[in-house]
Amino acid sequence: MEVNYKNKKRYKTAKYPIRQPKIITFLINTLSSFALIGKKYKVEKINMEGLKPPYFLLSNHMYFIDFELLTKATGIERVNNVVSIDGYYRRPWLMTLIGAICTRKFTMDLHLIKSINKVLKRGDILSMYPEARYSPCGIRSYIPESLGKLIKKNGVPVVVAIHRGNHLHSPFWNFRNKRKVPLHTTVTQILTAQQVKEKSAEEIYNALIEAFEYDDYQYQRIIIF
Repeated sequence: MEVNYKNKKRYKTAKYPIRQPKIITFLINTLSSFALIGKKYKVEKINMEGLKPPYFLLSNHMYFIDFELLTKATGIERVNNVVSIDGYYRRPWLMTLIGAICTRKFTMDLHLIKSINKVLKRGDILSMYPEARYSPCGIRSYIPESLGKLIKKNGVPVVVAIHRGNHLHSPFWNFRNKRKVPLHTTVTQILTAQQVKEKSAEEIYNALIEAFEYDDYQYQRIIIF
């Protein structure tokens, strides 16, 4: 599909996301269930007993299937996803409807911080892919140290979702030729609100780095042998 570069209309990023209507959360959950039909997958929750929003949900990123698997973990809870502006150029109305937070990658965006704060204050889940790109080779990419400061400032629990097998199933550079690979997603509360309060921003960041260790090719060796 060609992009109309003559269209000078600019998308307004400096606006707050809507709070997802419950009917939208139900539809997203239903559509994700249909999309996963025929795929062998498991979503495992660890240390999540009794946890209710608000909290940060941070995930590694392989391809769009990550979103569908995360939906199986959050169910019909309200979730606002941070989305790069390149995901808006075709259907900005849809992204607005699902409560996405629009931003530009690798830029300082003060309004993004305000939007994140607003989502958490109204008691919802803030979902973010902190690597800010699809993993090109199935291992962790760079995660900015400022994320520890952001979490410290908001003082809510931190949940990390790690998808294994997604890169082998459909790497973004060859997503049309999907492979039959078992998908395993772990969703783990790594920090409670009390732990976030007690730890420094640096300690929070170090906990994130440890939780984000993954290697799809190591996972492949495990499932084969």
